[in-house]
Amino acid sequence: MDVSRVGAMVHVSPLGATALQGNEAQLVFSSSKGIHVKNLINTEYKVLVPHLPGPGPVAVLASNRTVYWAQQGRGSIYRTSAAENPKEAVLVLKVQGLVSGLAVDWVHQLLYWTSVEAGSINAALLDGSLQRQLITGLDRPSAVAVDPLQGFLFWAQCGNTPKIERANQDGHDRMALVTALIRQPVALSLDMPRRLLYWFDQGMRSISRINVEGQHRKIVVESNGYLDRMFGLAVFEGFLYWGDEATHSICRANKHNGRNLQVLMSNITLSGDMVIVHSVLQPKGASACGRPETVCQHECVVDLMSERSQFNCDSQQTTPNKPQIPSISRSVPPSTLSDSTFAGILCLIIFLSMLLVGMASWWWREELRPSRSFTLQSLSLKESQNPLITQGPPADPNTTLVKETLIRLDLDCVAAPTVS
Repeated sequence: MDVSRVGAMVHVSPLGATALQGNEAQLVFSSSKGIHVKNLINTEYKVLVPHLPGPGPVAVLASNRTVYWAQQGRGSIYRTSAAENPKEAVLVLKVQGLVSGLAVDWVHQLLYWTSVEAGSINAALLDGSLQRQLITGLDRPSAVAVDPLQGFLFWAQCGNTPKIERANQDGHDRMALVTALIRQPVALSLDMPRRLLYWFDQGMRSISRINVEGQHRKIVVESNGYLDRMFGLAVFEGFLYWGDEATHSICRANKHNGRNLQVLMSNITLSGDMVIVHSVLQPKGASACGRPETVCQHECVVDLMSERSQFNCDSQQTTPNKPQIPSISRSVPPSTLSDSTFAGILCLIIFLSMLLVGMASWWWREELRPSRSFTLQSLSLKESQNPLITQGPPADPNTTLVKETLIRLDLDCVAAPTVS
């Protein structure tokens, strides 16, 4: 992915991240013994960072297999590579309070985390710079997930009013997705291809799902002996993956109905979180640039230094001494008609409107025509009869004679017998 920093802004190309060729799915989880990586295809297993002081939440950037995790109770976020031999961790940033959830935006190159003490969702660049609070006023936030292709940010909170919410990546248009029949949501995971959001409820000991609009809720896995104290949730292909601290195991089951339960690993001590690394979980595509249904023609510019996090489209081609000229973003809702189709429909509406106006005018003229004809006919008859009943002397004796002759002819015709 073409990502370059310009001051406080990040330019992101519309194609998103570039996946590794021929990569295999890996399960990454944290425990009291370090960061662990297990291949889901074969038996390959390794510890990336041994002797990690305490487990915590985990997130990954699939394009280069970089693993991010937070030390539990320490307020520090680290990174390392899962694609190379084990090496020392790199400190990315220090934060205030306990980090309860981590998520990576692979398109805009951002890191999101939830802070329990601050009651906030925070964001920073992947190198740890430009740290800022994005959403505040939360009650014990416990998990966070991001979908940069749709422009959505999801989170769960476990306070007095537990719920799952959604907002745009810029923090606007906040909306509650789940508010009823929920007790203690502590883990979130997105099924990107199907646009579904899964969560684990510690209080109800179940895994449920909804679509990203908050509809079609369904309980997928109920308490089965391996859902007592979950420490991570992931969705990959046809399965749900999770860890359970009570049984010290990592399990999987069918993501639609919870069947075919399998225990993949056991004897795991004090685990913290887990995630699956594969390019299909972070697909390439044009980003929504922080707002749903908005696609940039060229680049999306992320500005974390403004009063609120801003995502804007920019058509500037990077050339020396050329000023940056922001372009208008192109809004492309999934149900929007094409320009040609919209123009055709508009022309049809105008034509039908003109036709209706013409028919109404014709009907109005036809309604008025009989009364006009009757009036003219009455006036004509009245004018032709007036000379016959006028008592005054006629102006011309010859005219009077002609009229009297015509009257007698009319009377003769009326009185003549009918010949059969």
